[in-house]
Amino acid sequence: MTDEQRKEVKRKEVKREAEKELDWDGQIEKAFPDKAQSRWIKFLYHRWRW
Repeated sequence: MTDEQRKEVKRKEVKREAEKELDWDGQIEKAFPDKAQSRWIKFLYHRWRW
């Protein structure tokens, strides 16, 4: 596998992770229609992830 191929695979993984994050945010927004509450939950979720 060349360096270029490795970079491409990594890029796809990062993109997939980002899409998962967006999906999670969407799920949270559906579960908590209240904006302030959903923002707080997202903040906690992202903090917990790291």
